[in-house]
Amino acid sequence: MARLVQVRQPDTPRLLYHYTKPGNVINMLDVGRKCVCFWLKNNKDKNDKKELKYGRELMEKVRDYYHLKGQPSMLDQMTDFDNSYSASFTEGVLDAHMLKEYGTARLEFDLRDYKDEEIYKCEYYTEEDLAELYQVMIADIKSMEGVTKESSDDLKLRKLFGQFTLEMDLKAKIGSIKLKDEWEAEGEWRYVLHKQENDERYFHDSDGLERLKMFIPIKHLTGITLLYDDETKEEMNVLQKSLKNYRDWNKLGRFNVMMRKIK
Repeated sequence: MARLVQVRQPDTPRLLYHYTKPGNVINMLDVGRKCVCFWLKNNKDKNDKKELKYGRELMEKVRDYYHLKGQPSMLDQMTDFDNSYSASFTEGVLDAHMLKEYGTARLEFDLRDYKDEEIYKCEYYTEEDLAELYQVMIADIKSMEGVTKESSDDLKLRKLFGQFTLEMDLKAKIGSIKLKDEWEAEGEWRYVLHKQENDERYFHDSDGLERLKMFIPIKHLTGITLLYDDETKEEMNVLQKSLKNYRDWNKLGRFNVMMRKIK
């Protein structure tokens, strides 16, 4: 049964992985900022944009119900979906089939103390689960409708907290709902960022796509693993040496650079 999650997210795992193409890695190491720089795609341009729409539709349905009842809500301000960008990390190690899509360079992070952005653990639902989740949320809202101006201060406080909890949960779900499928085992986590007015992080890539930069201090990068097969072993060996030299020359920290054969 679909249930409303708590506002508090699960504890961030000790290690989260970000997979990319090997040729991207050096460009992600920002020497000046001492950060790992991510070029985030606009969510409307991502391969999984179909999935991202489910959180949006769920939020809009709840917001429409509030409007029907003449109830003000923070959800009225959550309309800027075309200016949202996300970065994905996984708990699990990807298998060979998935590496073809994600890339064979694995950046390994300890993000437990990184608080500049809020990370959300993805939740996996069937479409039937999502319909049920909506009914659960509406039932929660209805349970608060009996609270009026004449109600006790305790009931008013409980209503206010209940609405806040529900709306914060929806905010998390907008960027973290995924459909149940064969990729569920990857255990995905997401940062979802929104472009601000005159945002210096925003730019257009050479492919014409909108991008937003996200910077994670390099102290959170614990290692880089280059995954190879017989055909790419020599190429990855050269890249490993280049990355080590680049790390040491620019004093980027102590993260490991390793190679591992794809099983």
